[in-house]
Amino acid sequence: MAFESLAQVRSIHGIVMEAANKQAMGQVMIQNIYTNEQTQSDSNGVFKIGVEQGQLVEFRKAGYKIARMRIPKGTMAPYFKILLSKQVNAVPEYVQNQFKADSIRYHDLYKTALNFPKLSPFEALQHPFSALSKKNRMIWAFQDAYSEFEKQKYIDYMFNDKLIEQMTGIKGDSLVLYKRFKGGNIYNFGINRSSQ
Repeated sequence: MAFESLAQVRSIHGIVMEAANKQAMGQVMIQNIYTNEQTQSDSNGVFKIGVEQGQLVEFRKAGYKIARMRIPKGTMAPYFKILLSKQVNAVPEYVQNQFKADSIRYHDLYKTALNFPKLSPFEALQHPFSALSKKNRMIWAFQDAYSEFEKQKYIDYMFNDKLIEQMTGIKGDSLVLYKRFKGGNIYNFGINRSSQ
């Protein structure tokens, strides 16, 4: 049985522009984090790269902040416009540390919602109006979505294809399945160990 449902490869097209002046940017390095496929934008800023749903694509150029785009599930836009912002005091960024810096920055940005207490089942019975509040349910849904986003980002950066292949010998569709299912377990194990 082939894994056809997993491998719905398609190409995305788009343009990379500088955020400040909306000028097209050539020679931007574009990489599919899952497959390590790389390409560059042409002199008009135009790019094309193969992707699958749920994969993460990075856009890098020296002196600019890294832009990331997760490929949406379901219907996808035919054309993407990516904006790169200048980085003040730009220094080389390392993928292994970048997700930590992003996590800290986003946690600070959303700390009010992330620190909002969840109700246990018993507390929900004691405080039914809080449990049924639309605002509270939206905050709790955001907390769950944020947690899933962080988990996926951790897997994307820490368990790249080359490392998994080197450690396990797994390739191709099996590698995609391994990252999808094993990665989450490793993430939870790592987080639990680090919190002890």
